[in-house]
Amino acid sequence: MAKKKVTLYLSEELVKQTKAEAERQDRSLSWMLQMAWVMSQEEIAKFPTVPLAPQKASS
Repeated sequence: MAKKKVTLYLSEELVKQTKAEAERQDRSLSWMLQMAWVMSQEEIAKFPTVPLAPQKASS
């Protein structure tokens, strides 16, 4: 699996909580976020799709 560096904007509190849990489990922050995604993916897929805003006609 290829790795790619990305930038995420998260609240300070979320980062603090995630880092604390990663430390408690002796895991990396990346591992914690990957596992959170794997474990929640099916639930997130149930969220309704947000419709795209209609495009304004150009004059």
